[in-house]
Amino acid sequence: MLRVILDESTREAIEQGVCDRLGGSERYSLAWVGEREPQTGEIRARAWAGDDELLESVSGSTDRGSPQSVEARALEGGERLVESELAEPGRWGAEAERRGFT
Repeated sequence: MLRVILDESTREAIEQGVCDRLGGSERYSLAWVGEREPQTGEIRARAWAGDDELLESVSGSTDRGSPQSVEARALEGGERLVESELAEPGRWGAEAERRGFT
């Protein structure tokens, strides 16, 4: 991971390189970096690697209320989050279960 950060010169290349390393590993089925569109609240992926269909099936938006999803909590808190409890209720958990990840 450090090699990606040191070798790449743009934010986009670093984000994609990190996603490629994580999403291409046996440890993670999907890695992505996203942002919230200020006007619509829609969360869109800037970079990703791994299970594209999983990412597309749970894309959505957040409101400025109490964040419930992992992506809303990450955006609200300004922190990186890893969701490891996909059996929990919610969009990610339901989709992961449907795909046999739980």
